[in-house]
Order: sequence, then C-alpha cells, then structure tokens
Amino acid sequence: MNGALHFVAKPDQEPSFTRVRLDFANDGSLAYTNKRMIGRVGLIESVDDFVADEKLGPDALDPRLDLSTFKAAVFGSKRDVKSVLMDQQNIAGIGNIYSDEILFQARINPAERIDKLTPNQLKQLFLTIREVLKTAIACGAGSEVFTERMPKGALLPERKKGGRCPRCQSPLKVFKVGGRTAYCCPQCQNC
Repeated sequence: MNGALHFVAKPDQEPSFTRVRLDFANDGSLAYTNKRMIGRVGLIESVDDFVADEKLGPDALDPRLDLSTFKAAVFGSKRDVKSVLMDQQNIAGIGNIYSDEILFQARINPAERIDKLTPNQLKQLFLTIREVLKTAIACGAGSEVFTERMPKGALLPERKKGGRCPRCQSPLKVFKVGGRTAYCCPQCQNC
C-alpha cells in the first residue's frame, strides 16, 4: 500500500524510514522504507497460493489482463467506479491516488456506477489503467517526490488542498466515495 525498495551500496547510506533491510552476502543490501508504517513484508512459499489466499484479482499490469478479462472482473458490480477499481479482488494494484489519476485521465466521474458506463467508457478505462500505472512507474512511483516527475496534465501533483485541474484550471472537488477521499474536476469529469 505504501513504501519503496532501495538498493543500498554501503551501510551508512541506509535511507530514512527503513523498516526491513536484507543484507547481501557480497556487499550491499535491499531496504524497504515506509514513512507511514502501514505496509507489511512477509515471506511466502508460493506466489499462486498467496494470490489465492488473499483473493486477489488479476494484476492491473499483467499482460494476460485484456479488455474481455477486465470486463469480466467488473461485470455485475453496481458500485461506484472508484471503489470497483480499488477493490483488490477485482483488479489488484490500484490504490486511492491511482484511481483518481486513472479516472481523471479517462474523464470519468469517480462516483459514477460502473454498470452505467458505456462500452466505450469501459474500454477507455481499461486502456487508461495501464497507461497511468506505467507512467507512474516510469516516474518513480512510491518515492517521496514521484508526483513532481509526473508529466504535464497529470492530476497527482494537484491532488491537494487548493488543487486545480491541470486541463481547465477549475478548482478540484474533494469528496468521499466509498469511504475514501476522491479528487476530481467538476468540469472535465462532471462530478
């Protein structure tokens, strides 16, 4: 949910907020950092067993997740699209901030029920999920400053009190959807 992995060449270079450090036999270590202390680290025997035990849906960036698999994962839900995206049993790997960015880029109101989206909106949503997540990874997702690296037109740098839409400069609307804070543009997303 939060945190990042860092390769550490020398022990005196250990990053702040290191919660777990794995030392390598031939120098260096891997540090898991987490400022908020809400993540967790564990050892597993089998990835497949872990996915099944946690009841995780397909990974949002899994190449096997195609449009028809995506539609099947969300089919029948009558909840708001933001909650459906964040439900790890539907699609794994989309959190609160990424759901806001995905919905902003797809121009979809976070409170819209997913079963009310048109086939074109569902297709756009599916394509936007991959685009946004790949862009976030390329910009250093998980690091403290990655939002500053996001491309022009991204919502994430404006996802704050007093934030403005990067497209039309309207003040962003902040409200609760499914118990989570949502940021959206009332003009571009009709929220």
